[in-house]
Amino acid sequence: MEKQNEHKHDQEHEHEKVHKLEQEAEKLNREAHKLEHEAEELEKDAHKLEHKAEELKEEAEKLEHDSHGQGHGREHGQDHEHEREHDDIVKITINGTKYDIHRGKHTVVELKALAHIAAADEFNQVINGILTPLPNDGVVDINGGELFASNVPSGGSSWR
Repeated sequence: MEKQNEHKHDQEHEHEKVHKLEQEAEKLNREAHKLEHEAEELEKDAHKLEHKAEELKEEAEKLEHDSHGQGHGREHGQDHEHEREHDDIVKITINGTKYDIHRGKHTVVELKALAHIAAADEFNQVINGILTPLPNDGVVDINGGELFASNVPSGGSSWR
C-alpha cells in the first residue's frame, strides 16, 4: 500500500512537471509570435526607410546636376591662374574609396553625391585622425588627400 501511495505521489509530481512545461511552452510560443510580429513591423519600417533613402539620393543627384549647370557660366570670367588651380584633378577618399575631383571648394551635398551617400547620412572629415562632422550646407576646400567617412544618423530607430 505504501508503494502504491509513493507511486501515485510520483505520478502526480510528474504530472505537475508536465503541466508546468506545457505552460512554459505556451508562453514561449506567444512570445515567439509577438517577436515575429515585431520583426515584420521592423521590416516594413526598413523598407520605408530604404525607399526614403533612395528618394533623398535621387534628390541629391538632381541638386548635384543642377549645381554643375549653374557653376560653368561663372567660371569663364575668372582669371587663368584660378582656372588652372580649379582644373587640377586630385584624389580624395570617401568611406575607403578613392575619387578623382577638381581641386577647390565643394559642397558636402556634392561630395555625398559623388560617393552615392544618402543625403540624410552624417558626413565627417577625418582631420588629424579625428572625425569632424560636416553640415549638409557646408563647403570643403579640397586640395587632395582628404579623408571622409559617412554613417547613418544615431539616436533614431534601432532597427539597424
